[in-house]
Amino acid sequence: MTRMKKLCAMAALMLGAGSVALHAAGDATLVVKVPFEFVAGTTKLPAGEYRVQPYSETGLLMIQGNGGHSSAMVFSTPVTLNGNHSDAALMFSEKGGVHVLSGVQFIGLPARAIQVK
Repeated sequence: MTRMKKLCAMAALMLGAGSVALHAAGDATLVVKVPFEFVAGTTKLPAGEYRVQPYSETGLLMIQGNGGHSSAMVFSTPVTLNGNHSDAALMFSEKGGVHVLSGVQFIGLPARAIQVK
């Protein structure tokens, strides 16, 4: 699988609805435990623990499963959220019964909306 496809797949896995347990693991890295299967970009990812981090200044995000078996890369754009969103978070939506990663909030950085193509 090409590097771009892996990146797009990572993004698809983060989309979905539900709650996740996460904590900061560095300046701009999240370690998250997602209790359900999800899509990040165009990639379907299983439930499990993932590292989410910016890959470039252009908005590319890398999502890597613990153990290296699942990964995706997705493009994102900065967004302004209403209210106080100072905590790290993954945001999911549900489309046709499938959890889809729709956004990421890193501590100290603007929220990022995931671009789905």
